[in-house]
Amino acid sequence: MKIVVIAPYSGLRELIVSLGEKEDNIELQVEVEVGDLNEGVKIAAEAERNGADIIISRGGTAKLIQEQVSIPVIDIEVSGYDMLRVLTLVKGFPGKAAIVGFPTIAEGAAIICSLLDIDISTYTIFKEEDVKPKLLELQKDDYHVIVGDVITVQKAEELGFNGILLTSGKESVLKAFKEAKNAYKFLTAFKKDLVIPNSIVEQADEGVIVFDGDLKPVFLNRFVKKLPEEKLKHLLNIKKWALSIIDKGPFKTIVETEDGLLEITGFPLKGLNEPYAAFRVKKTNLFHGEKVQGLYIRCQVPGDASHTVKGISGSNDIIMEVIERAKRYSTVEAPIWITGEQGTGKERIANFIHSGSSESSYPFIKADCHLIPDKAWDQLLSGDPSHDHLLSYVEKGTFFLKDIHHLTMANQKVLLDYLNKNTDPPFRIIVSSFNDIHDRIEKGLFDQELYNLLASLNLTLPPLKNRIEDIEILTRLFINEFNIKYGKQVSGIREIALQKLKDHDWPNNVDQLKRVVEELVILSDNPYIGLEDVDRVMYTTVGDAYDEKCNIELTGTLEEIERKVISRVMEEEGMNQSKAAKRLGINRSTLWRKLK
Repeated sequence: MKIVVIAPYSGLRELIVSLGEKEDNIELQVEVEVGDLNEGVKIAAEAERNGADIIISRGGTAKLIQEQVSIPVIDIEVSGYDMLRVLTLVKGFPGKAAIVGFPTIAEGAAIICSLLDIDISTYTIFKEEDVKPKLLELQKDDYHVIVGDVITVQKAEELGFNGILLTSGKESVLKAFKEAKNAYKFLTAFKKDLVIPNSIVEQADEGVIVFDGDLKPVFLNRFVKKLPEEKLKHLLNIKKWALSIIDKGPFKTIVETEDGLLEITGFPLKGLNEPYAAFRVKKTNLFHGEKVQGLYIRCQVPGDASHTVKGISGSNDIIMEVIERAKRYSTVEAPIWITGEQGTGKERIANFIHSGSSESSYPFIKADCHLIPDKAWDQLLSGDPSHDHLLSYVEKGTFFLKDIHHLTMANQKVLLDYLNKNTDPPFRIIVSSFNDIHDRIEKGLFDQELYNLLASLNLTLPPLKNRIEDIEILTRLFINEFNIKYGKQVSGIREIALQKLKDHDWPNNVDQLKRVVEELVILSDNPYIGLEDVDRVMYTTVGDAYDEKCNIELTGTLEEIERKVISRVMEEEGMNQSKAAKRLGINRSTLWRKLK
């Protein structure tokens, strides 16, 4: 029996995988993918072609899949337990809150709110297109917090709301697996083998992808098919340009992958009864095909939380004014200069401006001026006789120069020469720096003419110590974010623990607070984060004199991150297991088991 689970968010995938590992039925094969709404439908269609017997998904994604496939689709419900967990978290947020979702979510939430006398309005939507208009109505009515499923939360955060995702707990997942097994008993006699030919002979050393008018990939050649799964998923995001190509004609840009830069050329296919957009994909010769340290190129995926004000927003008057100005700046093409201390969110604001602009579907190119090698600047900007420079591959988008104050005078001249030769570049330019840029200009460390060219518009982000009132809402937002990421179910933070966070100086500002909350969520085994949890994490991660070099890299699986934390504590305690276990709040046998 082959079950394919399509989780609308990554945290649900983590939960399903952990529960699936406990299944001892050798005849049960479970595959878990992450995909929401139309992306989930594509995954489901592929799963059906590959012989899946049952599909499990959730909410609006499950509903759309049911309309497109012939095999049974089991819906992971949002149970009363799940709603209680999220509604408990939302109660602590300031401002008006609303629940917006498909009937399976909205109707159940309305009942829970009514029974518990929770003052949260509930609104039902029936298709994805209904989400944004409803959110715009709520925005006019001064709502600040939106609770819903994945697509609702994504669109809410794009509009500046604080989005809280209704997550499904293990009870709901286990129930869905039970229903899937029951459905399989009735499925066996009616199962059909559907095999669609997809082997196409293609010998070219470049990829070809064709999308139809519904943005479905109808052709992938050999070059594309042989890509690893994650790289293929990333590459297929180019579908967002298909309709523009069909309507407006050819298009060119670049996309970054782990193996280097890809040149993407798109063009409409002529002479067919239906509209199609074709893409050619090939590696560029830029930087000799190698990845350059400090250079990042991202093509925006609609709804990506990193392009919202989440992690910056709050009730502080200064930050609210910054966000409002950023919204206005996103509608103009003039260069923007963002200043602020380390960790205040300068890059996030740059992303927010990009995502709110007319060029949001085009690349966001980040050049970290502190990291890019000097030799890379030539091909980044000026090029040479035998090669184009990188920006010549970009017809639209945003060029973000992070920490421009780190540029050497020589590289400042390269940038200044480029700007003088290209007085009207086709892309937006945003730069960021620390607050001391004018001191650097006076000392001759930064070029005044370059500053004048790039500082047409200015934004200054306040340090976290000047917006203490926002620490509570930021902490709750980060708890929700990492609940989703790691499949955790933390409902909130105790007041005394929150006060501990408010009392800290936060020299590295919002970024530092986010790292601390991430570790708190990872290590928490309780519904609420307590003072002892904060003390333990602040001691190991922050300390009295925070050192950026002490930061633990929070990448990998939850188990891998946990091992990194435990290993750091063991090192600090001289490899003494008793002391390490005491600091971590666990017994020695648990510590020994986690270190195996």
